[in-house]
Amino acid sequence: MDKLIYLSPFDIGNINGLSLLRNSGTFANYVDPIDFHFALFSTLYQSGANYFMTDENKLPKSIKENAFWKDKLVPFDKIVFDKSVNKTTKLLSNKLHFEEDSAKTRMLQSETVAILSNLFYTLQTGTPFVNTNSSFEKHLHFMEKRMDKELYNSLKLLTSLIVCENIQTITPRYSFIRDDIKRFEDIANSILFRNYSDSLQELQHLSKFARIKKNISVNSLKLFNKYGNNVNLKKTTYSFLKFNQGIVDTFLSKIPTLVGDFFLESFESLLNDKRRVSFYEIEEVKYHTLFCNIFDDTIKKEGYEKFKDIIEELKNEK
Repeated sequence: MDKLIYLSPFDIGNINGLSLLRNSGTFANYVDPIDFHFALFSTLYQSGANYFMTDENKLPKSIKENAFWKDKLVPFDKIVFDKSVNKTTKLLSNKLHFEEDSAKTRMLQSETVAILSNLFYTLQTGTPFVNTNSSFEKHLHFMEKRMDKELYNSLKLLTSLIVCENIQTITPRYSFIRDDIKRFEDIANSILFRNYSDSLQELQHLSKFARIKKNISVNSLKLFNKYGNNVNLKKTTYSFLKFNQGIVDTFLSKIPTLVGDFFLESFESLLNDKRRVSFYEIEEVKYHTLFCNIFDDTIKKEGYEKFKDIIEELKNEK
């Protein structure tokens, strides 16, 4: 994973919402609290990220004032973020069609904005983002009948340029428990972890990808052998756009001018600067996974019949 990754205000907003849902109100009466922010940052850190470009103002004190994390936070570019959101909103204007206004349709709409604006941000800055929503391809599947056909076909073509590589990494087994923060820091400061982290930083050298992928696997296994009670072996999906002048010209020739105009400026900038476009997906930090875990934990502890009562209680919560 790259040393610096981008966590958008949308991502932090989702984690804040999950924290509020589980740790206060109805669910707090039935399940133990979880530090979702520590879960997010520790998982990404043990998957190879060293620094996080994000909106510090949206983070809780447990992260932004923590001695381990505070020096690893990098301010995001608000001007580029606002431009990316405005650009996405304009692109989607009158092109999303929902039969009804519901929680599901609002979620799909906000996911569409988040995924595309993250992509535009990375196209502008070259900083890889972490996709905490459904994969681009899976999200488009959900949106096929809800999106303007020309836009859908253009974005579908864009997904064909994405190359995905699964890499064996580690994630903290106890990242949800506040008492285990010290244990995580001890592992993160070890020589074995430093070797593992260094091998992850080499991913940018695509010409040596097979050898680098093998080194990452070996180093993650060494960590697991020593700290197996504290870490899990997990899969990180490293994705990047196949990119050169010929590919860009072919892509732009196959999509409507109105859509192509939104990508043209960013593509030209990338070609001139010779920057990569990449992003990461880790199932353990995806919003849907964390959200469903709240329900699963409640059912395991209280049983399904009681869970139904809790949901009704939640609906009545003010």
